[in-house]
Amino acid sequence: MRIVVTIMLLVMALGATAEVYEFYWDDGVCGGGWVWYTGGNYWAVQFDEEKTTGQPGTVTSVGAYVFPGWPDGTYQGVNMHVFSDSGGLPGDDLGYEFISGPGWQWASIDVDVDSGVFWIAWQDIGSYPSCDALGFDADGTGHSWGGGDWINWGDAMLRCYWEGELTQVVESTWGLIKTLW
Repeated sequence: MRIVVTIMLLVMALGATAEVYEFYWDDGVCGGGWVWYTGGNYWAVQFDEEKTTGQPGTVTSVGAYVFPGWPDGTYQGVNMHVFSDSGGLPGDDLGYEFISGPGWQWASIDVDVDSGVFWIAWQDIGSYPSCDALGFDADGTGHSWGGGDWINWGDAMLRCYWEGELTQVVESTWGLIKTLW
């Protein structure tokens, strides 16, 4: 018992250290690909307090599942953006990187996110059929957005690596404790 209390007090005194986490809502199984008919449009995924525990952090890389071989066999590439949140919608563009190719594609990026809510977005470069298709899974969690509206029929397969401190304050018999996970 004393060891557990000592470790908990030591962790509380020193504070948590930043870790790198992969954030995503999709289930990893691509159910189909979707495209916009005109280039420049976005699909996006919101990462909120459920993932970040409301803490600021740094997006260190962005990734997407590029649906293979459709609508054409050429990969034109897409821009992967990080947006701030503006009242539950994508806000300011904080930075972007280019990805291209089939399957999971990743790009390194270094974007500080001041709040615990941010967006990862896919921007089509080409117009149909000379564009890339974003993979979606078959079950939506309500965190994907496209065309100015929330999508509930599937999750956009957009992911990121986020560096920060995930913390939560919980009540215990010893008072308030900052937990780490």
